[in-house]
Amino acid sequence: MARLKLRDVDGLDHVEWENPRVNTGDYWLIALGNTESSKPRMFRLGYTGNFAEIEQVPFSSAIATRYNKIQNERKRRVARVVTEAIALSLTGALVISVLLGFLQFRTVMSGSMSGTFEVGDVLVAVNPQLAAPEVGSIVVFHYYNVDRTEFVADFSHRIIAGNDDEGWITKGDANESADIARVFNHDISGTVVFWIPKLGFALQPQFVLGIVILVALAVTIGPDIRDFFRRRKR
Repeated sequence: MARLKLRDVDGLDHVEWENPRVNTGDYWLIALGNTESSKPRMFRLGYTGNFAEIEQVPFSSAIATRYNKIQNERKRRVARVVTEAIALSLTGALVISVLLGFLQFRTVMSGSMSGTFEVGDVLVAVNPQLAAPEVGSIVVFHYYNVDRTEFVADFSHRIIAGNDDEGWITKGDANESADIARVFNHDISGTVVFWIPKLGFALQPQFVLGIVILVALAVTIGPDIRDFFRRRKR
């Protein structure tokens, strides 16, 4: 049987051999480049003793399998880096938005807006300069008594009437009557754009601590666990 010489194929520093006999007279050689990540090249030895390069071979090649594994690992590594970069960018943008006051999160603590959002939901509100309050808007505001001598609480209610100059009349969707005191633009800290159901319960300290522990375990021992199961598959 003819042998494949290094000089016969450009770009090969050494050759690894696999010589399974597929059909009578058919012999195949898998040639690998100078590194494990080099793309393998498949050759069929014909009846005439000449080698013809083939894209696919009709058998399982350990060399080709190793190459595919390396390439897949590279793709996973790139995907992981890209995903982490995107996640960090989004997290950074989110933190900066919160610190600059462009964005805020509020956990619903009462049922005054029940039917629209419920206790435990998390409201996402933007700076009122980005979404100007108007009739129909749900706003987060500092609520004072009628003569504005005492701060009562922060509310998240709907504007049902009023204007910029005279102040806004607000009301909880589940309340029978409107709030007694008017709300002015400088009282409003945010305009609610959407809310996330029940997320507030997940943000309780004990739940967050559990998530942190799970993430820490996944980062520290996760790769070892994956390697263990990969070795078992082999």
